[in-house]
Amino acid sequence: MSLGEDFLGKLVLFALAALVTGFAIPMILKQITARKLETQKRFEADLARQGKVIEAQVELLESLSQFLWEFQLSAIAVSYYHALTDKALYETALKKYDEKVADVLGRIRAEISKSLRLTSEETYASLKDLYYKGLVDLDIRLRSLAEGRDDKWMDFNRYAVFDFAEQVDRVINALAQELRLKGAGRADNSNVQV
Repeated sequence: MSLGEDFLGKLVLFALAALVTGFAIPMILKQITARKLETQKRFEADLARQGKVIEAQVELLESLSQFLWEFQLSAIAVSYYHALTDKALYETALKKYDEKVADVLGRIRAEISKSLRLTSEETYASLKDLYYKGLVDLDIRLRSLAEGRDDKWMDFNRYAVFDFAEQVDRVINALAQELRLKGAGRADNSNVQV
């Protein structure tokens, strides 16, 4: 093999290598860029979805809190006005309670159903327990008093104001902790049972 043939062979090899790398490297880089872009799009879509879930969780916590206290305060109003001598105030409070209770309980139950997709199974179960063993029980007790089947108004009022309120606070606190929506600087009561 002569020096010219060796040079010509190397020149052809160099030209082929330049041609291959001139096409191969841009194609490889294009594929890498396309994969990065696809990954970025999926990441952004996941972030957007996560943002929507967080918004829904915030709304759940706020709505549920509002409806629970609306229910509790209307029940307390009935027992509070019953203790006063003005029967008209009691009758008005009872009438308002009767007019609103089905709607409020329905809205609370709808929020609890929403929690099925926004919280853990344990939290959903705790919310259902609060509804059926707390709210419905409170309603039944109040109706029994209003219909004269029971006369323990003071016991009911004490329970509604203190015990039931504490139960609602525990459940709402546990929900806020699970959703990581509890404000900084508040004591973390991780041992609180819902």
